[in-house]
Order: sequence, then C-alpha cells, then structure tokens
Amino acid sequence: MTRFFFIPLTAVWLACIPMGCVSASDFKRAKEEARRGNWGEAVVYYQRSLDQDPDNIEYRMALQLALLEASHLHAKEARKYLDAEDWSRAARELELAVDYDPSNQWIQDELAVVRRRLLERKSRLNSDYAESRSMSVEMRAVLDPSSTAPIRLKFAEGTSLRHVFEALSELAGVNILFDESFRDKAVTVNLVDVSFEEALDILVRINGLFYKVLRPSAVIVAPDKVP
Repeated sequence: MTRFFFIPLTAVWLACIPMGCVSASDFKRAKEEARRGNWGEAVVYYQRSLDQDPDNIEYRMALQLALLEASHLHAKEARKYLDAEDWSRAARELELAVDYDPSNQWIQDELAVVRRRLLERKSRLNSDYAESRSMSVEMRAVLDPSSTAPIRLKFAEGTSLRHVFEALSELAGVNILFDESFRDKAVTVNLVDVSFEEALDILVRINGLFYKVLRPSAVIVAPDKVP
C-alpha cells in the first residue's frame, strides 16, 4: 500500500521542484540586490519571482517596494541634474523614475517642466543659428581678401587650430585675430579648392566658433557661446 502511493506523490513533488526553486532563487537574488541598493536589478528579479508564482503575496509586496525605491533613486539623481541645469540628463532620470512609479505626480510635473525647457532651448539654439548664418552672409559682403585664389589646406591629426587659422590668413591676405577666450586645440584639416570665406566658415562651424569682421582685411575669431 505504501509503495502504491509513494511513486505518484514523489513524481508530483519532483514536478513542483523546478518552478519553486527558480522563483525562490530569483527572490533570494532580488533581496541581495536590494540590500546593495541596486533597486533596478532587484525589480528584475522580484518580477521574475512573481511571474513564476503570481499568487505569492510576499513577492508582490517586495516588488512594489522595489519599484518605489528604484523610482526614488532616479528622482534623487534627477534633482542633482536639475540643480546643475543639465536638462537632458535630468529628463532621462525623471523618465526612468516615471517608468518605475507612474503614479508619482511630482515626478510627472517635473518631467513636464524639464521637457518644456528642452524645447525652449532647442528653439533658442535654432534661432541663434539662423541669426549667426544671417550675420555670416552680411560679413562676407564686406570682406576683401587680397588673394582670391582657391584655398587648399591639409594638416595631419594633431595640428594646432591656431596654426591652421594663421596659414589661412597668409594665403588670403586677411588678418585673423583671436579673442582672449579662444582656446587652441589639436585638429585635422582637409580643405580643397574653397574660397577664403568658405574655408573660414567651415573652420569656425566644426570647431564651435564664430567670426566677426572688423574691417575688410581683418576678422576676429571667438567661441560661439549660447546664452
């Protein structure tokens, strides 16, 4: 009689082991990650535990707590970027915080504010760029290089940007001055058969600079600062 019942009960017990062991193992891993403060990883393993055992109240409560903690962690990081006015990184952290806790109204409100500021900055940059392009067109009209021969400048990697401008100055006969805020750096240059104005435009644009015409034979180069 004992042998008759032993075999099927053993089979049922063995069939239940894999899922139970996996969910318990994931739950244990989740608690370890939570103790380390790795709430994002804890959420992953708590969720896996619950997926394998959906009726487990302990798993469900642990997952909810981990979600709140993960959201709080990203919101805390977002505050650092908000204080530094780094809107892009603040938006990313707030988006993660919302993903973990969509019910948090403060995070939703802050994210909306940050996104609005990002749109305003993008609009301002576009406006500044259009104004800069317009100014460049006006400035080209008054420049008068002593040489109109096509410019050919090739410099290997690591060449001083100041040296490139000085070489361009000599080729065109236009005095290129540098604002005191100008910072030299190493560049690679390959300009072939372009005018002086085109060469100057390319160099300032790709290096985050702008130039202002002082007189027909002189310009000054400075960093392109955004207010």
